[in-house]
Amino acid sequence: FGAGYSTIDSIIGFVEFSQGNFDLLNWPSFTGGGEKFRARAQFGSQRQDYEVSLTEPYFLGYRFSLGGDIFYHGASFLSSIYDERDYGFALTARMPLTAFSYTSLTYRIENVEIFNVSAAASSAIQIEAGTRLKSELTPSYTSDTRDNVFLTRHGHRFIFTPHVAGGFLGGDVQTYGFDFQASQYFLLPLDNILLLNGEVATIDNWGSGGEVPIFD
Repeated sequence: FGAGYSTIDSIIGFVEFSQGNFDLLNWPSFTGGGEKFRARAQFGSQRQDYEVSLTEPYFLGYRFSLGGDIFYHGASFLSSIYDERDYGFALTARMPLTAFSYTSLTYRIENVEIFNVSAAASSAIQIEAGTRLKSELTPSYTSDTRDNVFLTRHGHRFIFTPHVAGGFLGGDVQTYGFDFQASQYFLLPLDNILLLNGEVATIDNWGSGGEVPIFD
């Protein structure tokens, strides 16, 4: 548990409980199964976040991870002319491919609500007021050869994440695109480390006829 203050969130506090040897079916101790459980509540004058997650790292005894989380996020610090909250759940399956790579698939469904929109807001923001259902599927591929995740001296980390919302998945949000992130580490003389980071992403609406590239 803890508390703090920032110029964005103002006063904020949190409490969290996690168990790395959880067993959902072992009442009343709920331990001994190797599952990963996490519950977190974060609250303040500008935001409220609540999350509960459970992951089975070896589903049915295989090297196949299956997990889910339920969440609620409410925020008024994102903008001075509207407030936003979203809530829903996500399911994630993950499977290793090699010693240095894995793939995952996440399905996420959430309600996104824009409210308390100021009368002075632009028409583009005014039409976003209300609640929309977002149903999204996100596969991912990760290659990670870093020698150390805390102090990396050499290796790389590549993440490719396409995503699609709406269409055959239903919901009110109709978008698709991808995100590619890359990090390459080089060990230089005198234990100096050179890090190169890059990211490229696109997002498009179904039927809009054009993509919006994002580079970083």
